[in-house]
Amino acid sequence: MPTLGVVILTLNGMKHVAQCVESVKWADRIMVLHVGDGAPAILAGECSCLVYRRVGSTETLDGLPQEMNTDWILNLWGEETVDAALRDELAALCRKPVQRDLDSYRIPIRSLLMGRWVDGSVWEPSPATRLGRQFSLFPAGWRSGLGNGKRRIPLLGRGSICDHTLSELDYGLRQIQNVSDLWARLSQGRSPGSFAMIGSPLRTFFRLVFRNRALSNGIAGLTVATLAAYATFLSMAKLWEAQKGKEGKDHKDRGCDL
Repeated sequence: MPTLGVVILTLNGMKHVAQCVESVKWADRIMVLHVGDGAPAILAGECSCLVYRRVGSTETLDGLPQEMNTDWILNLWGEETVDAALRDELAALCRKPVQRDLDSYRIPIRSLLMGRWVDGSVWEPSPATRLGRQFSLFPAGWRSGLGNGKRRIPLLGRGSICDHTLSELDYGLRQIQNVSDLWARLSQGRSPGSFAMIGSPLRTFFRLVFRNRALSNGIAGLTVATLAAYATFLSMAKLWEAQKGKEGKDHKDRGCDL
């Protein structure tokens, strides 16, 4: 029978980590990857399948894929929960034999904002590729600006991932800052390019407006689309800044050696 693992990425100050773990405690394995000082508020003693690891750099990821040796892996942020319909759909998937030519699924995402649920998320439009066969720190394709080409990834039948990041706007803005810092720090060596820095935020905004019908949710939907575009641009801008700063330092160091 296929097995399901859940990778939960947490940062300092995330408020809904315990609820996130609670919503997937039925999984075969749960790995909480924490970035920052201290530890997230999780009730590890009540979930025997849970393991906790701190992530300081890309090197600390070595060996984690072997620990998460399940057939399917679901990626969540610490501010997200799995609703009952998605739980049942994942359980049904694990009752079926694994199809070797099918390696990922897209899952709808909803955000709680201004007291209502809207389609999409500040992290990405809905549905998003969150269930796959391979281990990854970030959800597949997140912030890459590359998408999945022409390959059509199937949609999981029912249920949603519920994102609570924007349940309080001030708090949500702080998390956007924290996640963009993380992405820039762990993505060193990648160059977003000027076209991607302009095109990816616009594509994120219009996908939320048109595919997720953000405007039908009024100000709440427009806010999600705008902040998602901002989060995309900020992540790429911080990566660009870090790379240019390193290049400037290298040039300065070489100049001092002359």
